[in-house]
Amino acid sequence: MGYDNTRHTLNFIMKNSTYKILFSLTALLILLCGNVHSQETTGIQGKVVDANTGEALPFVQVGFVGTTIGTTTDMDGKFRITNTAGYDSVRFQMMGYNPVGMRIKRGMVKKNAKITLTPRSNVMKPVEIKASKRKRAKYHRRNNPAVELAKKVIDNKDKNRVQGFDRYSRKAYEKTTLALDNFYPDFENKRIWRKLNFLEKYIDETPFDATPILTISMREKMMEQSFSKKPKQDRTLIKARRMEGIDQALGIDGIEQSLNSMFSPIDIYDNDIELMLNHFTSPLNTTLGTTFYRFFITDTVEVDGVNCVELSFVPSNERSYGFTGQMYITLDSNYAVRKYSMTVSKYVNLNFVRDLTIVQTFRDLLADNDSSATPKTLPPNSPRYVPDRCDAYGRLSVNKRIQEVYVHQVRVYYNYNTSEDARMLPDSLFPKFVHTATVPNPKWRRKVWNSERPITLSAKETVIDSLRYELARLPEFQFIKKTTNLFLVGYIPTSSTRENSLFDIGPIFNMVSFNHEEGWRIRLGGMTTAALNKRNFLDGYVAYGFRDKRPKFYTSLIHSFNDKEKNSYDGMLSQISLMASYELESPGQSFGKVTRDNIWRSNDRPHSVQYVTQAALRYQKQWRSNINFDTWLAARRYELAGTLQYQQYQSDGSLRDLEYFSEAEWMASMGFRPDLSPENRRPGNAGGFSLMKDAPSISISHRLSILDIGLRFQRTDFAAEKRFWLGSFGHIDTRLQSGMVWGRAPYTRLCFPSANDGLYIAENAFNTMHPMEFIVDQYVSLFATYHLKGWILNHIPLINRLRLREVVSFNILYGGLSAKNNTIVSGNENMEQMAGLFKMPENTHALGEKPYMEFSVGVENILKFIRIDYCRRISYNEGMTSKEMSFIKIDLKFTL
Repeated sequence: MGYDNTRHTLNFIMKNSTYKILFSLTALLILLCGNVHSQETTGIQGKVVDANTGEALPFVQVGFVGTTIGTTTDMDGKFRITNTAGYDSVRFQMMGYNPVGMRIKRGMVKKNAKITLTPRSNVMKPVEIKASKRKRAKYHRRNNPAVELAKKVIDNKDKNRVQGFDRYSRKAYEKTTLALDNFYPDFENKRIWRKLNFLEKYIDETPFDATPILTISMREKMMEQSFSKKPKQDRTLIKARRMEGIDQALGIDGIEQSLNSMFSPIDIYDNDIELMLNHFTSPLNTTLGTTFYRFFITDTVEVDGVNCVELSFVPSNERSYGFTGQMYITLDSNYAVRKYSMTVSKYVNLNFVRDLTIVQTFRDLLADNDSSATPKTLPPNSPRYVPDRCDAYGRLSVNKRIQEVYVHQVRVYYNYNTSEDARMLPDSLFPKFVHTATVPNPKWRRKVWNSERPITLSAKETVIDSLRYELARLPEFQFIKKTTNLFLVGYIPTSSTRENSLFDIGPIFNMVSFNHEEGWRIRLGGMTTAALNKRNFLDGYVAYGFRDKRPKFYTSLIHSFNDKEKNSYDGMLSQISLMASYELESPGQSFGKVTRDNIWRSNDRPHSVQYVTQAALRYQKQWRSNINFDTWLAARRYELAGTLQYQQYQSDGSLRDLEYFSEAEWMASMGFRPDLSPENRRPGNAGGFSLMKDAPSISISHRLSILDIGLRFQRTDFAAEKRFWLGSFGHIDTRLQSGMVWGRAPYTRLCFPSANDGLYIAENAFNTMHPMEFIVDQYVSLFATYHLKGWILNHIPLINRLRLREVVSFNILYGGLSAKNNTIVSGNENMEQMAGLFKMPENTHALGEKPYMEFSVGVENILKFIRIDYCRRISYNEGMTSKEMSFIKIDLKFTL
C-alpha cells in the first residue's frame, strides 16, 4: 500500500506522450518559428437578423465566395470569419431567405456588422421562423418537425450502423499528419529565414480554408477488419505501417499512441463520442439526444445523388461537451445518415484545442462498385449506407504566442464484403482479449504503398523525409534534437547520437533531492542500451546523503529473452534480472527507481525510516493479451534509522532492543491491463502508461516471508482500477484495494495505508493522513475522484472565462488489526500472544470499528496545468484543530 503518485509532477508531464507532442513541437518552434509574422487578416464579425422582425437568425451559412472557408451563425445570430489569403467577398445564405453578398476591405476585420436577410415569399412551413416579442425565437421540442426527424434517426440507428450486418469484412487506411499552422515565414527580410529558405518548397495548404502549413510528420497504417455477431468478433489487423517526419528524427516515442487516443474512430450512432481524451454526447444519443441538443431543419440538398434533409444541431447549452453541425438524412424510410459535419464549440472547456472539425461520409452499398463480393441486394433491415471516409481536423496551441500545430487524420474504409463468405481474421493472430494486432509486412516498400493506398498523397506529403534530411544538416536542429531528447527521455547519451550511445546517464530529474534524514541527496546513475547488447543490460545508480553521510546504491543486471531496440524496458517484457541495493526506506512506502528522488517529494519532516539492504532474483513476463506476471525471491536486512525502533516483546513481557533483523521473501503477482500496449512504455521506466483508462485493470499478488526473529507470515493484495464516464458531465476515476496478512508479523511488515503529508496531491493515497498513523493487517480501501470538466463553473458568467474545472474526491479505508498482530493493547494477559512482535510507535494507531474517511474539493486547469484542493478528514479527528485536519494541496498536470 505504498505511495502511488507517479503522475503528479513535472516528471510525469515530461513522460506523458500526449504532451510529448506539444513539448517537442514547441521546442522545434523556438528555432523555426520564433520570428514568424502573420499575413494581413481579412474578415468580418457581427450578427445576422431577420429584415422584418429584427430577430437573430441561427445557422446562417457564412462563407468566402469561391472557397471552402465558412462558418455558421450561433444561436444569437453571431458569427466571425477571417482568412489570411486575401479573400474579400462574403456570402450569407439560409433556406427561406434571399442570399446576401458583400465585399470587405482587404487587410482589415470589419467588426459589429449587422447583416439583414429578407425572407422569400415561398418559405416552407416546417422551417418557418415565426416572430416573437423576445429577441430570440423560442425553441419548442413539442410538435417540432426537426425533433421528430431526429427521433426517427435515433429509432433506426441500430438498423443503419454497419454492425447491423451479421458479418462483414473490409479494408481500412489511416493517415495522420502534423504540421505547423499559419506558416508565413519572411524568407526575404528576416535573417533567420534566409538560412531556412529551403522550407518554402515544402509549404502546403489546409484542404478546408487554404491556410498555409508546413507538414512535419506523417504516419500511415493499412488494415484489415472483420466483424461477426455469432461467433462474436470485432478485429483489426494492422498489415503495414510507416512514419516519416521530424518527430522520427527527434527520436520521440509514443506519439502515434497519443494521437490514436486523441482521435479515436468515431461512430455518429454511438451514445457518446470519444474524442480528445473526453466523452462528448452524440446528437444521436438514445436517451439524451433530443434534450441535450436543439435541432433545426435548415435545407434539402443532394448528397452524391441522394436527396437528403439537412438537419442542423447545436447543444442546448453551448458550454456543454457537445457538437455543433449538420447531418444529412436520407429522404426514405431508412432515416440514415448520409453525411455529417460537426465542430466543437469554442466555449467548451477543452485545453490546447482551438478548432476541431469532424467530417464523415457514408457510401451506398447498392451503388458501390468497390467490391464485387458485396451483393447488390441486401437482406431486410440491413444497413445500406456504411462508413466511407472520416476526416478529423484539429488545431492545437499551448499558448496564443506560440505557433499552432495543425493535425489532420483521415480514415478510409473500402472493399466491403457483407456476404456470408466474408473473410474473418483468424484466431491465431489475436491473443485472448486482444482486438487489434500488428503483423507488419517488411516487403511493403514505397511502390507497394503507392499501389495499395486508397487515396493520393499531396505533393508535399511525399517529400517529408527530404525536409527531415535538410533540417538535420543544420547545427541548430541538432541542438534542438538533443535538448528535446534530454527532457522527454530523461537520459543523457554518452555519444553524439542516441542511437549509437552504449550507456545513457540519468534520470536527470532525480539527481538532486532533499529529506530530513539525508539532508541534501545527490544521485548519479544510468543504464546500458541495446547498442551495446540487445539482450543483456546493466541499470543502476549511486547516491549520497550529506546529513547521514552514507552512500546508497542500486544495481540490476537484466537478461531479456527477446531482442530490444533501445533499452531493457522496450516492448514486451520477458526477462530475468538480478538486483542488489542499499537504500533508505519508510515502512509501508514503495518507491520505484524513477520516482524515489523526485524533487517534489522533498520535505524536512522527521520520519520513521530504516536502511534496507536487498538482493533479489526477479522474473517478468508480459503477453500480447495484456496479462503480465511478476515474481521474485529476495533477501533483505533491515537496520534502524530516524525515529524508528525495533523493540521485540519477550515471553515475560520484557522488551529486547534490536538494531536489525533479516527476511527472506517470495512474491508472485498477476495483472491484466487491456488499455496498456508495449508501445506506451516510458523510456527508462519499467512501468507503462495509458492515456485512456476506460478499460478496467486488475492485479493480485501474494507473498511469503520468513524472518530470522522467529516470525513468518503471508500477505495477499488485490487492486482494481476503472474510469466511469458520465457522458459530458465528466468522469470518475476509482481504485479499489484490499489486502490481508496471514500469520504474525512485526509492525514494519504489516499494512500501512498510503499516506501523504506533502504539499502535492498524491493519487490513490490519503492526503490528510500522516505516514504510519494507522496500521492494519486486513483492509479494504476505495479512492474516487470526480472530474466535472467545468460542468458548473462553465455556466457562471465571468468565472467561465477562467476555464476552471471542478474536482471532488472521496477516500475511505475500512480495516482492522487482529489480536495476533496487535501490540497496542497492554496487560499481562496479552504477553504470551505478543511475544516475538515489535512494540508499535506511540503515534501509530489501530483502525477502529468506523472507517477512516476524507474528502477534497478543488479546481484544476489553473493556467492550464495547476490544481488546488482543499482536503479535510472526516473521521478520527477527535481532539484536532481545524488546521490539523484540513490541508491545501496542489498538483501540476496538463490535461485536455
